[in-house]
Amino acid sequence: MPNLPEDSATYPAAVRQIDSGELAVGGDITKPPNEQLLALASRTAYLKGVSDGHDAAIANLNTALNGKQNSSATLSAIANLTLIANQFIGTDAAGDIALKSVPTISVAILQDFKSGFGGQGDTTGWLKRDLNDKQESGTSFCTLNGDSTFALPAGSYFVFARVPGTMVDKHQARLTNNTDGINYKGSSTQTLTAAAVSGQSITTDSWVFATFAIAATKTFQVEHRIYDTIIDRSLGAEVGTGMGEVYTQVVVVKLI
Repeated sequence: MPNLPEDSATYPAAVRQIDSGELAVGGDITKPPNEQLLALASRTAYLKGVSDGHDAAIANLNTALNGKQNSSATLSAIANLTLIANQFIGTDAAGDIALKSVPTISVAILQDFKSGFGGQGDTTGWLKRDLNDKQESGTSFCTLNGDSTFALPAGSYFVFARVPGTMVDKHQARLTNNTDGINYKGSSTQTLTAAAVSGQSITTDSWVFATFAIAATKTFQVEHRIYDTIIDRSLGAEVGTGMGEVYTQVVVVKLI
């Protein structure tokens, strides 16, 4: 005697009532009583499948929870920590509970500050741009040297610089890693030539954007290539507000 072909994928909406006068028909699952028995069997199979799925989900959840760091040893490790300002609970390289320092962003701003003209410069090659003023926020990390170079210790950095040129025709800046001989090129730009507009001056900026990591202290400088000159102000035109003039600017962000 074969079993009824119960269906666990669907839940029958109803179990039809056997009317008076209907005859039992053996072997036909569309006739009573097999029709009613099949509907009941399919309902039971469907509910069993749902129950089994819930049991599996609960088992997986228990496994996941048991795998988390919720053991008494972990809780004891946390309880034994002495909390320190600006630190949080984390894990070390071995995966053990430890206090971690809160990351801080440190920024250095280097500038060419002058009381008047930016300087004339020349067209014979790459010029070292002046840097003579430093401001820092966060942990001090940047050393500005008296020769307009600056030193950065080991770490990862994002640097951007603005370098002006006045009536120099085409021009371009670059950030140079003097220690390793690496150049980070700036944007190509152009202003008017020195003779283009008599008695007036037009300034444009070349921008340098660079990101890099260094394993030891390196020395850097900003360089500029110009193709025409104007007396006193090729490297920046003065404004004369009484606040002083700012020409080359470099922003150094220490990431790590």
